[in-house]
Amino acid sequence: MENTFKSSVFGGFNRDDVIRYIEKTSLESKQQIEALEQESDGLCRENAELRDKLAAAERERAEAEAAALRRSGVEVQLAKFGTSMAQRCAESNAFGADVHNCVHTNAFNGKVTGTRLFCFAVPGKGYDACKAVFAELAPLTPGTSENIQANSRLYEVRTPAAPTAYVECEFHDNPETARWIVQHTTEIGEAIAKGLCRYLGAAYVPAQAEKPAPQPKGDGLFRVQVGAFANRDNAEKMLARLKKAGFTGFIAEERS
Repeated sequence: MENTFKSSVFGGFNRDDVIRYIEKTSLESKQQIEALEQESDGLCRENAELRDKLAAAERERAEAEAAALRRSGVEVQLAKFGTSMAQRCAESNAFGADVHNCVHTNAFNGKVTGTRLFCFAVPGKGYDACKAVFAELAPLTPGTSENIQANSRLYEVRTPAAPTAYVECEFHDNPETARWIVQHTTEIGEAIAKGLCRYLGAAYVPAQAEKPAPQPKGDGLFRVQVGAFANRDNAEKMLARLKKAGFTGFIAEERS
């Protein structure tokens, strides 16, 4: 049996009003979904960009740390980027390192911040290295949940022959500290290097500040030729334009 409306009014509502309301809410829902999809796409792009920046920041941090240690007379073997933990530990052992230093960023719930260091045991040489690095790095980083812990379950803590200072510098899943990491790679590298120097008994050598470029000797005036003219009238016109613009000038004749 075919259902038909006998009246434009049903259930206390006007049929046309109900249809318009349904169409309106359907359109609004569609628009909201599209807006959410655009926002989601934007967040995905931002996250991808941040991941790339963090990866680049880690390379910059490692290179800054290595440069600071070498500057301070410490022999350094910098692991190649992209190698596995097993490869890094094997290279460290073959190198005969006095301390094994690995640096990571942390993640939890997007809210926690802080720098944590891990060693094999407390007390111990690894703990001493962690304390020296912590003293330099913790005051620099913006987070508050900071400590040193013994954790022999971590592969890069238990495997290397040398004592390990395992650093987790801030949390990359917190947007504020993630941006901080990206913006402070050199400072992080220098702080870790300074702590390791203290542990090793090496004198930390700070980076030299760039010297300002020397000023040219003489009266400090620069003379600029603005044109060469075969006709003196044209030279006079150019000189008049310069004077009108607020410059001083003169015409020099070159005789052949």
